[in-house]
Amino acid sequence: MNIITDSLWNEIETCLPVKKTKVGRPEWCPRKTLEGVLFIIHTGAQWKMLPKEHGHKSTVHGKFRKWVSLGVFAKIFKMILKFYIESNRRINNWSSIDASHSKAPLANWGGKNPTDRARNGIKKVIIVDINGAPLSLDVAPSNWHDSKLFENAFIELKSMNIEAINKITGDGAYYCKKLRDFCGDNNFTLIASHNKKGKNGVERFCSRGKMDCRENFRLAFLESRNKNMLDKDQKLISCIFANCSCC
Repeated sequence: MNIITDSLWNEIETCLPVKKTKVGRPEWCPRKTLEGVLFIIHTGAQWKMLPKEHGHKSTVHGKFRKWVSLGVFAKIFKMILKFYIESNRRINNWSSIDASHSKAPLANWGGKNPTDRARNGIKKVIIVDINGAPLSLDVAPSNWHDSKLFENAFIELKSMNIEAINKITGDGAYYCKKLRDFCGDNNFTLIASHNKKGKNGVERFCSRGKMDCRENFRLAFLESRNKNMLDKDQKLISCIFANCSCC
């Protein structure tokens, strides 16, 4: 069974490098290789647990490392995001940003993770639409503040030219005048949860550390519904790999 549908694979295939010489062994099926990589990412399994139908673990892992070094996955992400946007004629104008830590003991560019006893780690920031489809992402050392990653992720989002999106929600880490002004200069509205020390009379959505992307959207939706700003009938594809049965 193919994890990736034929229509989506026709788009992805153009991003993959092609062997230009007949020297050596013939290449293993790139489609099954990519499906094997998706299986490992989706399940979190070890490479040795890779099903045989996707190829030998060493072959798939070697191809995965080669594609990473060539920037293939970055090309695939941009292509699929374009495919996702074009397949949705009605794009909602809400988006949300959040960050998380990951262990990275071998990352020489990582930083001390404040949530993991100062062990080496990285921080990932991602911007998603109202249905959870990733629109932009960035990676940095774990000891960087969330707000320092905001601009890079935002610039990548702007480069996609998604005209419908003009609002972005976040937790208390993004509640600062600098980011609000930055978004305002780019015709965006930043809605972040207010700090506990906010002025009296200002509604506080949620305290920092207790809000994720889904909660951001829920609270923003409740506010916008009262102002008739959001179309209730809008339905989007739930995942950027909507045509992929593994998601």
